[in-house]
Formats: sequence, C-alpha cells, structure tokens
Amino acid sequence: MDYEAIEERALIYTEIEKELNDALKRLDLKEWRVEYKPEPMREWRGMVMYQEKLILISVKNREAAYRTLAHEIIELKIKAMVDAQNATINALIKALQQIFYREKERGIESLVPAVLELIKTSEKNTEKEGDGYV
Repeated sequence: MDYEAIEERALIYTEIEKELNDALKRLDLKEWRVEYKPEPMREWRGMVMYQEKLILISVKNREAAYRTLAHEIIELKIKAMVDAQNATINALIKALQQIFYREKERGIESLVPAVLELIKTSEKNTEKEGDGYV
C-alpha cells in the first residue's frame, strides 16, 4: 500500500474541504459548513442536512465538488422560498377548511327543522297505528 499517496490524497481532500467552507463564508453562509468525503459509489453527490447546517459532498474531484456545492447552495435558497410557499398554502387550506366546516354546519342546521318534523310525523303515524309507545 502506498502510504504517501494516501497521505497526499488526504491533504488534498482537507484542502478542498477548506476551500469549500471558505466559499460558504464568502457567500454569507457562515453558520453552515461543508464536509468533503469523496465516496464515488454513493447514490448522491451532495446532500443538505438542514438541522445540522451541514452540506455533505461526496464527489471525487475539486471541480465536481464546487459544482455540487453550487447546486446545494441553490437548493438551500430555494428551500427557504418553498417553505414559505408551503406555509402560505397550508394556511389557505386551513382557512378554507374552516369556511367549509361552517358552511356544512349551517347547511345541516337548516335541514334540522325538516328532519325533526319528519321524526315527529313518523312518531304520530306510528302512534295512530298502535305500534308506538304511549
């Protein structure tokens, strides 16, 4: 095993990770960090871990790492927009559900007198036939 080559690769990976983290700072994403772990067999090239404020990058070379970082940064920015959009949509759905519920309840209440009359009428008819309770 060529330990010098392994050490050299580890130094390059550390250097790339530092460059990627510096890029985040320049883009005013100071609270975020990058972990560069090249593993080309992974299903994904990059991944955003929102709660950890971490971007994982698994591609093997510097150029692909920068491209993946750019992709993940755009995803971060879009997610904020999508989250706001989803919150608005969910608020609208909730408001509409409340409106529809009130309308349904009003509709039901408008039918109660007629159904109540049917109940009373059927009760009277049953009493006349002698099958009802007195």
